[in-house]
Amino acid sequence: MVTFAKMVEPMAKKELLVKEKDELVANCNRFETMKHSSSLPYVFTEQGVAMLSAVLHTPKAVDISVKIMDAFVAMRRFLASNAQVFQRLDRIEYKLLESDHKFEDIYSKLEEKSFLSTRSLNLLQSISF
Repeated sequence: MVTFAKMVEPMAKKELLVKEKDELVANCNRFETMKHSSSLPYVFTEQGVAMLSAVLHTPKAVDISVKIMDAFVAMRRFLASNAQVFQRLDRIEYKLLESDHKFEDIYSKLEEKSFLSTRSLNLLQSISF
């Protein structure tokens, strides 16, 4: 007998990244027990769900598989329909990072100038008559 685990190809499931796990725990209370777990959970990819629906034939399994596939379709549509918004956000973030670097340069130069001015003033006071 072939089990489902043997049928699932490695690319049909993936291990979450630490960042993804932390985000999942932060946004979903039911995953609170995973917060301090040292192992990362596995999730099904869209292909894994399709493979699962090919193996499980109960009405509930079919219904859930359809809902999950609908969620993947909705997610793809959302990403496609908002691609310009995401690109614009990327550009804004890039400009913001550029501005941050420019402000850091300005602040460091102002601090350097202030330090030099204070040092010069102290030197002049020490040699005053």
